[in-house]
Amino acid sequence: MEQGSDDTADGEAAAEGAAEGAAQRRPTRRRWLGLAAAAVSGFALGQARAVRRNENGTFVWAADRDGGQLYALDSNLLVLRAVAVPAPVRVVAQGDGGALVVSAPAGPRGPHRMHAVSATGVLGPASTFEPVLDLVAAGGERVVLVTAEAGLDAPRRAVVFERGRTLDLAAPPRVAAVAFDGARLALLGEQGALDIVDPGQPDAALFSARPSAGGAAVAADGRGGWWYLGRGPGARLVRLERDLEVESAWDLGDFAPNLLASDPHTGWVWLFEHGSGRLEAWDRRGSRHVAEGLGFAASPTRLVARAGGGMWAPSGGALFALDSLGRPAASQGGFTYLVDASPAEPGRPFLPAR
Repeated sequence: MEQGSDDTADGEAAAEGAAEGAAQRRPTRRRWLGLAAAAVSGFALGQARAVRRNENGTFVWAADRDGGQLYALDSNLLVLRAVAVPAPVRVVAQGDGGALVVSAPAGPRGPHRMHAVSATGVLGPASTFEPVLDLVAAGGERVVLVTAEAGLDAPRRAVVFERGRTLDLAAPPRVAAVAFDGARLALLGEQGALDIVDPGQPDAALFSARPSAGGAAVAADGRGGWWYLGRGPGARLVRLERDLEVESAWDLGDFAPNLLASDPHTGWVWLFEHGSGRLEAWDRRGSRHVAEGLGFAASPTRLVARAGGGMWAPSGGALFALDSLGRPAASQGGFTYLVDASPAEPGRPFLPAR
């Protein structure tokens, strides 16, 4: 695997060398996508050169499930290091420059393992969990997992994990997803129930609501409230206040998104529908923006907020960086099958939208 350099020219030479040696399938930084992106590529590359980095240079972590690798990428999306992990399915960057990675070596219904990965790529001992449905960073070294035993009606848990210790949280029935707003957790159940929990007081919910008959996804809106995607019947997007009072709600008609992610930089929420490949952003007033020109070779497996606006979109064999309008700003290809990404420098800009 090619190693990325701090020098942009060296990084471009490494990418060209990998392309020429096509016998080895290696991730390399792709050219800017589309004619419009090409017109501003000089500006964008200049911004990339100016980006400050953390001590180890990792800009984003990417989990390649089918390739059995966890990649640390620099700000040019070149590979700094690759860590062998059997079937990594989720990754969360940590403040020390490392990451926590969840793997599923026995398949999605088998036991899952969580490893700490150091900033230098050393894989730590494993903690074993029931299959992990969702995972979110919750401040410091703390993460929260939603786990489920095998079986349709098996028990589920919401668990705080920190430095090898676990603590169960009060959670709605059939809890399926979790989000964090910097202070509080939102736990979403499949039947639509939503609980807000203080991680320091895990025994009871601060607020509870059921905005729809079924819950699909939840995300903090970066303004103190929550975005909620409900189902049953039809898809429904709801903007909730801090105490879960409904501020606004919209029926989405024939649009049935599978992914939801909030962009704290703009206050928008992004929705993606796998069947149609449609990507939309909504603001708090209900104004809709439909992104065009994505050019995905495959549907994104996740959407993850980028610093300065936009989204990371792991999508099969490539990682896309989308700007604040949902346009591809940069990409890195040559992976086997990416399923997750986590920015290592959430407070610093990367290829900002024009």
